Amino acid sequence: MLSVQNLIKRVIDAFVDRSPRGLYPGSRLLWFLFLYVCGGLIWALFLNWGEINFGIHDWVQEGSRYGFLRSALLQGKWPLHTEAGVNVIDRFLAIPDTVISPQIFLLRYLQPGPYVLVQLILLYTVGFAGLLLAQRKYEWSLSGFTIAFLLFNLNGHIVAHLAVGHSMWMAYFFLPCFVILIWDLVQAEQGWNWVLKLALLELAMFLQGGFHFVTWTLFFLALMLLFNSIRWKSIIKAGVSSLLLCMPRILPSALAYQGGERNYIAGYRSLTDLFAAMIDLKLPQEIMTNRYSNLGYWELNLYIGLLGLFFVAMFGVYRFYRQEQTHFWGIMGPVFIMVMLSIDKVFIPVMKIPIPFLSAQRVSSRFVILPLVILVLVGVNQFERWKQEQKLATDKKLLLTGLLALIGVDLIQHVRAWRVINMATTTSAVTVNLEPLVVQRADPAYVTALIVGTGIAIITFLVLMLLNRREKMQKGMH
Repeated sequence: MLSVQNLIKRVIDAFVDRSPRGLYPGSRLLWFLFLYVCGGLIWALFLNWGEINFGIHDWVQEGSRYGFLRSALLQGKWPLHTEAGVNVIDRFLAIPDTVISPQIFLLRYLQPGPYVLVQLILLYTVGFAGLLLAQRKYEWSLSGFTIAFLLFNLNGHIVAHLAVGHSMWMAYFFLPCFVILIWDLVQAEQGWNWVLKLALLELAMFLQGGFHFVTWTLFFLALMLLFNSIRWKSIIKAGVSSLLLCMPRILPSALAYQGGERNYIAGYRSLTDLFAAMIDLKLPQEIMTNRYSNLGYWELNLYIGLLGLFFVAMFGVYRFYRQEQTHFWGIMGPVFIMVMLSIDKVFIPVMKIPIPFLSAQRVSSRFVILPLVILVLVGVNQFERWKQEQKLATDKKLLLTGLLALIGVDLIQHVRAWRVINMATTTSAVTVNLEPLVVQRADPAYVTALIVGTGIAIITFLVLMLLNRREKMQKGMH
């Protein structure tokens, strides 16, 4: 019979060690299930169980959009045109950050508030699956997975953006899969199977309204050319394939927004402000007190807490540089450039380059979230190597577990402060139309762009599947 002391030791070993002697074979699965359920409950409480006030912040826009989709579905009409209202243009499917993924059919049965909750839980599940894929691929311990889970799911960027109604930010949860793919690329040349996966990932993000994330990830891929020139074929093939596969969203948007001027707003005033945003827990009442621009603080919030920042700096940067100098710049070169472009007005010259969608990135502080996710996942890999090298005693493992718990406490405090229900105290509510009209009018150019874009995407997908199959057959012959 195990003594209490031995039981605690075995639990701590099972949690901290990479290949532990667990309490029993299912202990890891139980911990994953526990974390998943806890995360789902946190998000459900965050969204007030779907009881959302659509009269505040950008929930006004999102409520109108989900209401329009619901009306179109209930009336059996294509969601082509809507009353312009908060959407500026009436060509609904040409708005690049609207959600048009298959799960919108749930709006036939759900009001916009409950639907947003279901949408978040669904995409949170996608993000959790991405972390599990990384855990299996890189053999993370339970402690390493837990750090990734906390810093990825509960950082200030995703929490603050969802709090003010940026529901298109749910595309964020596809980022672990993107990080896995680019790490594969840095380590070795990739074939058509990799290209197909990356292109489908970009399409999935775009269908969630994540055109910002598509822009940032493809921009990051382009920057990788500067540091991974030996992989240029894979990068070019992936970039072109992604663009072609996303044409059903790109062509209508390009038509609707052609010739429009987009003025730069702001980024972080300095690197000091960026670091401050990672450790300074601001309350919702302070979100409009930014001294340096007209940005609400949700555009600057990057909170991960002091221990979270130490983890990212120590393992995501310092240890990564010391242990992976062969591949360091292949990943960190683009990371440093994106961080640099997020500072003050550095991005303005890049914004002037006539590259579709890149010129629409008016808030450069947003760029940092992709580097942060990369540093977190890379940092967990280095954290696991460090633990193996150190061969930690039980007391140090216990201390490590305590520090990890403090990271969790910090992040949960932040999530509680930024719950959607608390946003009502930060602005005056307005009346929003949750049943906008489904307008039917002739618009041949718009419809043609949708048809042509869809045709290009279908042909691209079939070609990629054919190339992937041929590549597999050729490898089988060898």
